[in-house]
Amino acid sequence: MMPCHFGPADRPLLGIYHEPAGAPRAAAILMCYPIAHEYMSAHPAFRDLATALAREGYAVLRFDYWTTGDSSGDQSEATLEQWEASVDLAAAELKDMSGASGLSVIGARFGATLAARYATRARLRDLVLWDPVTNGAAYLAGLRRLHNARLAKRRGTPVK
Repeated sequence: MMPCHFGPADRPLLGIYHEPAGAPRAAAILMCYPIAHEYMSAHPAFRDLATALAREGYAVLRFDYWTTGDSSGDQSEATLEQWEASVDLAAAELKDMSGASGLSVIGARFGATLAARYATRARLRDLVLWDPVTNGAAYLAGLRRLHNARLAKRRGTPVK
């Protein structure tokens, strides 16, 4: 595992590059995390999957979108367009780092949605969508309920 920063100098993104063991495969794998509370839950699984894929000869890049995780930016400035640009930058960085001729993308939840959107503008070898968000309004309502429940628990008040 090798941490790296990439993208514009004034808005760097954090990535974790997993170098392939042995002879590298033709395709590298970009991993698109979910967002919000799902990021924390998925992080160990993504790390373990990236490590296993690297052992099998795949170059793998996990990364944080702009305004999320350890990438730069304030969450209040987040937009779908900026997150899509983060995927574009991460894909280019992975291709440069690995020298791979092909790219596969794995995304979970909202990361799967971003991966699917990326697939409409890029040529991919494989696309794995792990429980993609297909209804934005329902997804945001669920995040809101979870957030309110956590706040209520902290305050010791009943959930409404």
